[in-house]
Amino acid sequence: MWFELLLATLLCACALYVPGFLFARALRMRRFDAVAVAPLFSVALLVAEGIVAHKAGVVMPAYALPLVALGICLACFVVSRVVVRPMAPRGAHAWQRSEDERIDARCCQGAGKQVLLYVGVALFVTVIVFLTAIDGPDSFSRSDDTAFHIAVIRGFLDSGSYSILNCSSFLDHGIAGGYYPGAWYVVAAVVASVFGDSVSLANNATIIVTMVLVFPLVMLLFFRQFFPENTRLAYVGALVTPAFCGFPWGFLVFGQLFGNLLSWIFVIAALVFLARAIDAQGAGSRARWIVCLAIALPVIAAAQPNGVFTFGIIAVAYVAWRIFFGPNAKHATFSRARILGVVGLVVAACVVWVGFYFAPPLQAVVEYETPATLSLAEGIASGLTFMFSTHGGIQPFLSVVVLLGIIRTCRKGHRRYLWMTAAFACAMLIYFVDVGTDWPIKHLLAGFWYSDYRRTGAMAALFAIPLAAMGLLWLTDACLALARRLRGGDKLGTVGASVVASAVVVVMLVCQFAPLHVYFSEKRDIRMGLMTVRHQLATNYSWQIGFTAEEDAFVQQVKDVVPEGALVVNLPNDGSCWSYGVEGLDTYWRRCVKNGVGTSDQDKLLRLHMKELSTSEDVQQAVSDLNIQYVLLLDYAGADNRTMVEKRYEEKDWVGIEEITDDTPGFTVVLSEGDMRLYAIDRSYVAE
Repeated sequence: MWFELLLATLLCACALYVPGFLFARALRMRRFDAVAVAPLFSVALLVAEGIVAHKAGVVMPAYALPLVALGICLACFVVSRVVVRPMAPRGAHAWQRSEDERIDARCCQGAGKQVLLYVGVALFVTVIVFLTAIDGPDSFSRSDDTAFHIAVIRGFLDSGSYSILNCSSFLDHGIAGGYYPGAWYVVAAVVASVFGDSVSLANNATIIVTMVLVFPLVMLLFFRQFFPENTRLAYVGALVTPAFCGFPWGFLVFGQLFGNLLSWIFVIAALVFLARAIDAQGAGSRARWIVCLAIALPVIAAAQPNGVFTFGIIAVAYVAWRIFFGPNAKHATFSRARILGVVGLVVAACVVWVGFYFAPPLQAVVEYETPATLSLAEGIASGLTFMFSTHGGIQPFLSVVVLLGIIRTCRKGHRRYLWMTAAFACAMLIYFVDVGTDWPIKHLLAGFWYSDYRRTGAMAALFAIPLAAMGLLWLTDACLALARRLRGGDKLGTVGASVVASAVVVVMLVCQFAPLHVYFSEKRDIRMGLMTVRHQLATNYSWQIGFTAEEDAFVQQVKDVVPEGALVVNLPNDGSCWSYGVEGLDTYWRRCVKNGVGTSDQDKLLRLHMKELSTSEDVQQAVSDLNIQYVLLLDYAGADNRTMVEKRYEEKDWVGIEEITDDTPGFTVVLSEGDMRLYAIDRSYVAE
C-alpha cells in the first residue's frame, strides 16, 4: 500500500503540474515561475471542466479531466509558440518583459538549488509530522468534516459529475447538490479514479503533494518576488515555510480544512501576480499578469471563499505601502497625493468589507457562532506564542524570530517591507478579538472565517512566514558577528560560519520537535511545536478509534453481501458515517447528523421507529419508498468497548435503530462478528 501511495502522489503531482506548466509557459512565464504557479492553473481548468461537463450533462471518469486539461494547455502552448511569437516584431517578444523582470532574472539565479532545499525541508517535516503519524497509507482522519469531504469525493466518482456547483453527500442517489468550495475534491477524485476509487489513499496523496511541492514552491516564488536581491533570505525561507503549526499543519488537524489550505496557498500566488501587474512596464506585460490575477481569484474562491478576504488583507497592505515606495526604492516618498491615495484605498477597502458583511448570501457565514475559548489576555498570549489552539504547540523560537522580523521591517533601509508587518498585525488583531471576546464587532472582523479562531490564527501564521525568515536571517547574522567578536575580530571562515549557522538551526529544531508536555487543563495542554500536530494526527488517523480496522473489515464483508442499489440504514455515530466515503457502502447517514438521504420526516421516522417495522405501516412504507434492504450496526447496543463517536450523539435520537436486536421481528441476521451486525429486512413486512 505504501508503494501505491507513492504512485498516487506522483500521479497527483503530474495532474497538478503538467497542464498548468504548459499554460504558464504559454503566457511567457519563466520556467521556475511556471512550475510554482502550475497547480493554480491546473485546478482552474479541472474545476471549470467539472462545471461545464455537469451543465452539458456529460458523464466521464475523473481521470479524463486532467487529460482534457492537458490537451487545452498544450494547444495554448503551441499557439503561443507557433502562432503568436512569429507575429511579434523581429527581435521582440510577444509579451514584453519589463526591466524589473530582467533584473529579477539576473538576481535570482540558482533556482534549482532553492527548489531542492524547499522541497527537501518540506519533505523532511512532512515525513515526521504526517507520514509517520498516520496509521497506514489508506487511513483517514476521524474528523466530522472529513466524513463529508470523502463522501463528496466518493459521490463525484459514483456519479461521474465533478461540479463544485453540485456538491452533496448523496450524488449517487441523484439528489441535486449545491455550491460548495470543492476544488480539493476534484483533484482527489482524479487521483482516486486511477487507484480503484480509494478515496482515503487519494486524499493522502493530495495532502503530500500540497505540503511537499505546492506550498513550498509558491512560498519560494514569494521570496524571489519580494526579496529579489537577497538570495540568502530565499534560502532561509525554506526553514520557516513548513514550520508553523497554525498554517499549514493546523488545517490537517481541525476540520479537516482542505479547501482552506489550498485556497490560502493560492493567495500567495495571487499576491505575486498583483505585484507584477503593478510593476509591469508595457501594456502586454501588465495584461499578462492581470489575466493571471483574474484566473487566480475565482480559483481561490472555488477552493474556499474566505481566501478572497485573506487576499484582500495582504493585498491592501501591499498596495498601500507600494504607493509610498517606487520599484526597488529603499525609502518612502510621502506627499499629500500619496497619503490621500492610501487613505482612499483603505476607506474603499473598509466599505467593500462592510458591504460583503451585510450581503445576504454571506449571512450564514458571518453570523456563525464560535464562542470565545480564552480570555483576551490568554488569547494574546496564545497568539504571541503561535499556539492558536489546543491543536498547535507553543513555538517560542518562531515567536522570537517573528519579533526580530517585525523590528527589522521598522529599521531604516528595510521599511519597504513594513506592509508585511501591517498584514500580520491586522490578522493577529482579528485573532485576538476572535479567540478572546464575544464582542459584537467580532463578527464584522472575523465573520468571513466563521469567527473561527483556528482559521484567523492560521492567517496570522501564514502572514508571519516572511517575517520569521527575516528575523531568522538577522539572528544568524548576529550570532556570526558575536562569534567573530569572541575570536577577537578574526574571520570565521567557511567552516566556522557553517558551524554557527548550524547551531542556530539545531536550536530551532529542538524548539520545534522537543517532546515537552505540560498539562494544566483541557484548554491549556502545552506541547512544543510540530510534535503537537503529529500527536493529534496520530490520534485522528488511528484505526483504533471511531471507525476501527475491525469495523472497516466488517464493512468490506457487508459490501460483498449487499447488492448494488440496496440502501443500508446505519447508526452514523458507530463509525459507519465514514463507510460510504472509505468503502463505498450505500449508507443512509453519511455524517454524524440527523439528516440522511430521505426527507426530514423519513429521517425522524427511521431514527425513532425503525425497530417497529413489523407493526408500523409508516415504517413499512418508508422502507419501501427508499428501497431500504439492510440495517448495519457496528457497535451493538450494550456491548463492551463500543467505539462510538460522541459528536451530536444523543441516545434518545436513535432508539429506533439502536434497539434492533437479533430477536426483533422483521430483521434477519446476515453477518455477525463481535458487536457488529448486518440485518436483512424481511420483505414480507415491506409495503408493496
